[in-house]
Amino acid sequence: MTKTRALLVNFLSALTAVLGVVFALILGNTSESLVPAVTAFAAGSFLYIAGSDLVPELHRVTSIRNSLIQFIAIIIGAGSMWLLLFIK
Repeated sequence: MTKTRALLVNFLSALTAVLGVVFALILGNTSESLVPAVTAFAAGSFLYIAGSDLVPELHRVTSIRNSLIQFIAIIIGAGSMWLLLFIK
């Protein structure tokens, strides 16, 4: 992919975030019933990215030290998400 095409594709993907904000502002309070479905979709998208892109990268290096660092990072990440439950 050329640099110009990569920049165009990146711009178009970033533009979807702006369109999402506009969509949410237009719907306002009527979109509250959509929050669980949209949240589930977003979480699934992140899990897909982790599973398809990040996990194979983790398997490239198989040293015990790197595996331990990766495990600790996963535990810290899961712990951080758990702690977010207590923020009000």
